[in-house]
Amino acid sequence: VCFVAFEAFLSALSGYEPHLLGGEGPASSLSNIVPVLIEKMSGEATGSARRMQTKALFCLMKIANATSLGGLSLILPSLTNKDLPVRPRLALLASILDEFGLKDNKVLKLSAVMAVAVPALQIADDKTRKAAVDVVVAAYAAAGPRVRKHLSTIK
Repeated sequence: VCFVAFEAFLSALSGYEPHLLGGEGPASSLSNIVPVLIEKMSGEATGSARRMQTKALFCLMKIANATSLGGLSLILPSLTNKDLPVRPRLALLASILDEFGLKDNKVLKLSAVMAVAVPALQIADDKTRKAAVDVVVAAYAAAGPRVRKHLSTIK
């Protein structure tokens, strides 16, 4: 059922993106979908769950690329939402950094990236820490030595 929903969502997003003018209706609807998609990215990545996670990430990246809707601005509040699972937020953040970087990015700031990644570095789960390290490395590649000041609290 989730796969069909993802496919339908992707089709609708692909078909209507050029026609949407960024009004509050579509943007508001998409911003409500973002947390649901992030939650679908959590859990063990085996079999059909991996496919669902991949599709959810793909949908989120399509939203981020919807510049006419301010897609990245729709996703950012969910990235910093501590009620959502941290590992999917880190995976999404790493993908966003790879796609958009931090230079000339008026929406995604280094402080927001590090506000998600630094606390995750202290989580006991190895997979979560590795995801956080991946985000820090991507942030360092994008922002350079400015990342170090955010890591001063890490032992």
